[in-house]
Amino acid sequence: MCHEGADTPVKISLHQCYQGRRYETHETFACKSGQCISRSSVCDGEQDCKDGSDESEGCCTLPFLTPDIKFTVTCPEGSRCDFKQGETVPKYTELNLTCNPGYEAESQGEQFSMCTRHGWLPALPSCKKLCDPLQTDNMDLICYTNKKEVKCSNFLYAGVTVRPQCKPMYHPKEKVLYNELTCHCDGKWNHDLFTCVPGCGIPHGKPMKLISLGQKEKYGDSPWHAAIYDISKEKKPLICSGTIVTPSLIITAAHCTYDEKNQEVRDIKNYEVAVSKITRDYYKKDNAQTRLYKVRGIFLHENFYGKSKNFSADIAALWLEEPLSISSVVLPACLHKSDNHPFNPGENCNGKIVGWGKTGYGEEYSEDLLTTNLPFVSYSRCLSLMPITKDFFTDGKFCAGNKTGPNTQDGDSGSGLMFRNESSGLYYLRGITSSGPSSTSFTIFTDVNQYSDWIQGIENWIEKEEKKVEADLERECDYSTLKVKKTVGFKCFAPK
Repeated sequence: MCHEGADTPVKISLHQCYQGRRYETHETFACKSGQCISRSSVCDGEQDCKDGSDESEGCCTLPFLTPDIKFTVTCPEGSRCDFKQGETVPKYTELNLTCNPGYEAESQGEQFSMCTRHGWLPALPSCKKLCDPLQTDNMDLICYTNKKEVKCSNFLYAGVTVRPQCKPMYHPKEKVLYNELTCHCDGKWNHDLFTCVPGCGIPHGKPMKLISLGQKEKYGDSPWHAAIYDISKEKKPLICSGTIVTPSLIITAAHCTYDEKNQEVRDIKNYEVAVSKITRDYYKKDNAQTRLYKVRGIFLHENFYGKSKNFSADIAALWLEEPLSISSVVLPACLHKSDNHPFNPGENCNGKIVGWGKTGYGEEYSEDLLTTNLPFVSYSRCLSLMPITKDFFTDGKFCAGNKTGPNTQDGDSGSGLMFRNESSGLYYLRGITSSGPSSTSFTIFTDVNQYSDWIQGIENWIEKEEKKVEADLERECDYSTLKVKKTVGFKCFAPK
């Protein structure tokens, strides 16, 4: 609305023009007389204000800040210089303009302009958007333009082409329908970069010679195997084994992380996880890939109550503080997802297991990582041969082993029992060494297939958590949606 005597009103949201008071918006200009006109009519060579204030000499308007540009203002000596964006400035006011990161000036040369009687000269430049940098730890990227290679980690110009390829031991998560990405002139890539995920279940070597009565394991033959140490004790003993299922997640037995006396999960500060280990010794670096990782969190199944429930739901997941460096000798085991047809081994079908358990009843713990094959044993046969195992044969368990041959021993807890898929040649995690009567020749395993939804839920939760960018570096985790017990010292950390 304009004051009495003004030209036809212009719609102004929450703003009016009054004599002596100037309220302006992005779309409107208030003449000195109080008349309202369209801002596009200012300095266009035609007088629209009755008093001519829209075409006065030195009539220049400061640009409004946009995501692509920023500027500094230098005013003539003796004049005020506290102008805001969108306000009119006097003649000889100077503007120095800079394109923000991710943008580039359309024209070459200095981005400088001065207010003259003819407006800004040279005309205010514009900035064009560049394509975002492409960076990922799981890919090799080659970026080039006109057959010349450029850095993919920089903002990239229209016409730059990127050729992505998964790193060794990784593969595309989904089918890829393109070979290259191209940066378009609108600053957008013509495709989203596909995701690469680690391969799984690929052994790197073969056993050299023969957990009780087992063979020594060769470096890299079980790249999914992990060692779990109690670093709260002086000698930092190995307490359990685990299986890598993602770069951030280790699956083990719940009793490895449970304080029976206090009926709670032990503090995460007590644990470190080692990969690419073939000797028991915490302090020995076995090879170039051997590395220790701290634990960020422990997920213990909510139905685990230790000895009081005969180790039912004996499964836990350790969340590492940083993802593993995947290689041919550090690689996840494959898992049967809940939406896939699970592998059900038949009677006497051999599964592979490794560990540092005792080499026999009454013997010492093995200093070398040992391997053996254990045949799958049906429920009825296991109970008929060893009825003492019945109390430990709770829901979600199965049996494997030999009456007289190799078997797991004390110290092998948490080790994964792997079965080879004959069609693909890949090894799948099917069992976790649980607890049972020590005098039997059979081992009770937690059936991983029975907990595939539980594991998948944790994987999805971690994937989302690791992508969060929070103002605070440390905060309490919200894991109320997961079927896990309350944990001790469990913090979530935003990515650095």
